[in-house]
Amino acid sequence: MAKKNPSDVTKSAAELAEEAGKLKKELFDMHFKNTTRSLNDTMSMRRTRRQIARLLTAANAKKAAGT
Repeated sequence: MAKKNPSDVTKSAAELAEEAGKLKKELFDMHFKNTTRSLNDTMSMRRTRRQIARLLTAANAKKAAGT
């Protein structure tokens, strides 16, 4: 199981969602680079996708705990 990122604990749900949005844009750019064959590290797409999922999960948990 992956270790929790300590910075995720201190951030608010809105900050986590904002960071996930930035990573989504980065993932979009990676998809474009992969299509044009200029992306060397294709595993970075998988790592980024999973990081987005972790951030959104933490944001949703904080929202649920706050209500």
